[in-house]
Parts: sequence; structure tokens; C-alpha cells
Amino acid sequence: MELYHLEDTICAVATPPGVGGLAIIRVCGEQSVSIVRKISNFLPEVLESHKVYYGFLKDKDITIDEVMVTYFKKGRSFTGNDVIEITSHGNMNICQQILESLIHHGARPALKGEFTYRAFSNGRIDLVQAESVLSLINSTSKKSSSLSLANIQGQLSKKLDHVIEEVTHVLANFEANIDFSVQDIEVLPVKEFTQQVNRVLKDIDQLITSYENGRKIEDGFNVVLVGKPNAGKSSLLNNLLGHNKAIVTNVPGTTRDVVEDSIFINGLKINFIDTAGIHNTDDPVEKLGILKTKEKMSLADLIVLVHDSTTEGFSIDDYETILDEISDAEILLVNNKIDLQDSKKINEQKFLDESTYDFKRVMDVSNISKIGLNGILQELETLSQTNFSETSGLVSNTRHLEHLLKCKESLEKSLTNIKSELSPEFIAHDLHSALQNLYSIIGKEYTDQVMDKVFQQFCIGK
Repeated sequence: MELYHLEDTICAVATPPGVGGLAIIRVCGEQSVSIVRKISNFLPEVLESHKVYYGFLKDKDITIDEVMVTYFKKGRSFTGNDVIEITSHGNMNICQQILESLIHHGARPALKGEFTYRAFSNGRIDLVQAESVLSLINSTSKKSSSLSLANIQGQLSKKLDHVIEEVTHVLANFEANIDFSVQDIEVLPVKEFTQQVNRVLKDIDQLITSYENGRKIEDGFNVVLVGKPNAGKSSLLNNLLGHNKAIVTNVPGTTRDVVEDSIFINGLKINFIDTAGIHNTDDPVEKLGILKTKEKMSLADLIVLVHDSTTEGFSIDDYETILDEISDAEILLVNNKIDLQDSKKINEQKFLDESTYDFKRVMDVSNISKIGLNGILQELETLSQTNFSETSGLVSNTRHLEHLLKCKESLEKSLTNIKSELSPEFIAHDLHSALQNLYSIIGKEYTDQVMDKVFQQFCIGK
């Protein structure tokens, strides 16, 4: 991990590279004001925090650009340090000239995530909030942006702080119990200890359970289209997207690779994934496509099983190979090509009666006449409105989930050990382990590896 030198004054372009109307160059550190003054002779002797100053940047009598300079005083900035933001015209050559001048006068180029790291190290934000800054930058939907902003404001951190207080209280009482044990005084009875730990576990479980919805808001809701070759999966994908994404032909097995695209419903990203038709084949390319299909099915939130309804007398046996690959995802059965049935009644009820699978819904669809397509979209709209409260401080980060699971494991182990009447030191160790995992989430205890994992994902300038 590259070492962040907190005493340095750093600078970087904070806006994306390219040509634009404006660009922002950030300067942070104790020497920010004195360095910027060397190229900004229009600044007054005393700067006011959060005030914007207008003028021309000049270095060695060479005018660089017409700019706005905003000053953020130490203790009142995002990082906690003195910060100056220079708003210039959005030409990368101009930005580069400004950076070169700042570096010439004593600043150094910022590393990835260094501004946010300073906010973390100065106690302006915790590690959860720092990661939420990155999530907000990378968010691709309205709901994911709202969730990230809620966590920047501390919604998740407050919940974690509450759990930390609970575990700390249990640990303090238990260690007092150890201290007084030599005097045969039981400060914390086993029954009370068990009740306290179970209360904490309930809160931990709520956070762990929230990950599923948090992940869907962050990454999108995965809808995987599966079925046999030539069932109409690719045509259905194109119709749901509203444009031609996948190649469609009458030749079975046209789709041999995964085709993905997304739409947004009620601010939630819906990821459609078209897959290769599942069937027995000796074609090595088709086999690879079917393998990818099964991989995507394991990540699905909703499976759309597309069936060619012109097939007479189909049974559950026809789809066992496909359905056996599905674990927890709900299944939407779509009878496609109903416009080609010539009024023949599909033997749907027999299939459903024989099926051991609990289909979320069964609907008839025609990709040609567009019958039933609105029903699928309405189903997705209903899903987008259910259980997706993005302002409640949900867990959406896998690192947080991993530590919460370890915390839960340690707490459950403490219950097992106290029932087994193990030495109190072992139980105290379990509680310390649970607490350390919670500390690791918010950044009270961390390693260089954790810092590298978090801040190296940032762009330079943030």
C-alpha cells in the first residue's frame, strides 16, 4: 500500500478527464493557502471560509486561466484540513498547467482516495461513510444513489454504533464477572448473559438480512431468461429493453453467450440476462454457453422460464434439467408464441399439477403481437416497489457482510461455550472477537490491507 503522508499538501483534478465547461482542482493541506496565493494575486489577505473569489491565475507573469477560488477552512472542510478548490475551464491542458504550477510551488500529486482518507483519518467520517462516498460516485440508479447518500449521512453507522455499544456492555459486564469470580460473586448470571447476547444477535441478523436488498439496490435486480433453444428468449429480451440487443434468428441455438442490458423501473436498476438455451449437445461452444447460463442462474433474483407454447403435451420432465439448476430465485413461467397456437389449448395445467416447483406467476406472451409483455413489466414494477427502502441504512458492501457474519459466529460461539461451562477467558475472547469485527467495519481497528482494499478503489482527486 502506498503510504499517505498526512502532513503533505496535495493537489489533484477532482472532475472527470475530458473536455467540459468547467473543471475543479482540489488542494488540501496546511500549505494550501500559501501555495495557491503564489498563483492567485487577487486573493485578499484574510480568506473567509466557504467564500468564492474571482480572478486570473498567473504564474511567472503568464496568465493560465480565468477562475473561481473557493476556500474551506480547517475543521469546516470535507477532509478536516484547509482545502481550496479552483474552478477553471474544463480543458485538460489548462488543468495540467494549474497542477504543474501548484506542484512547482510545494504541493504534490494526490494518491487514489487520499482526500477521502484524510476525512477518515481526521474523524470527519468513518470507514463505512468513506466506502459510501465511493458507492455514490459509482452508483448507476436513483435508488443506489439514495442508499449511498443515506449511508454517507450515517444511517448504517448509527446502527453499527448501537450494536457496538450492546456488545461492549455485555463484554464489560462479563469481564466484571471474571474479576469478582475470585470472591464467588456472580455479577452476570448465565441466563442474563444469554438474553443479552441473543438481543445483540437479533440486531446482527437484521443487518445481515438487509444485505440482500442492499445488494439489489447497489448492483441491480437480476432477471435471467432461461429456456430451451428457440423458445424466444432473445426476442423477449429485445421487447423488454425496447431495442434490439440480442441477435434473433429461426435457427435454434443462435444465442451461445450471455447477453446483458438494463432498464430502470422506479429508480431500481433491472439487469436482464439472456442466456444460451439449455439442452443436450456435443457442440463445445454450446456447452460453454450452457455453462455460463447455469452460472448466471445461480446469481438470479428472478428466473423467467421461457417456454415455446406451440410444443404440444409438454411435461415437467422437459424442464427438470433447467429447473434443477435454480436454487432460491423465484420463477416466472412465460408461455411464449401464443399467437401461433391456432386456438389449441396448451396442456399447462397438467404441467403445473405435476410440477414440484412453486412458480411465482404463469403468463401467456407473444413477442410478435406484444401480448403479455406489459404483464412482465408490471411484475417487475411491483418488485421494484417492494422491500427497497434505500434510506434505512442497509448493508450493501460484501466486506461489511463478511465481518457481520464473523461477529455472529463469535457471539454464537460464546453462547455455546457458556452453556458448556468453559473457562470465562474463552467466552471473553469470543466477545472480543465479535467486537473487533464490528470495529473493522467502521474503521476503529484496521490493517494496511483493509485500507488498500477500500481507498485504492477511488479515483485520484476524491
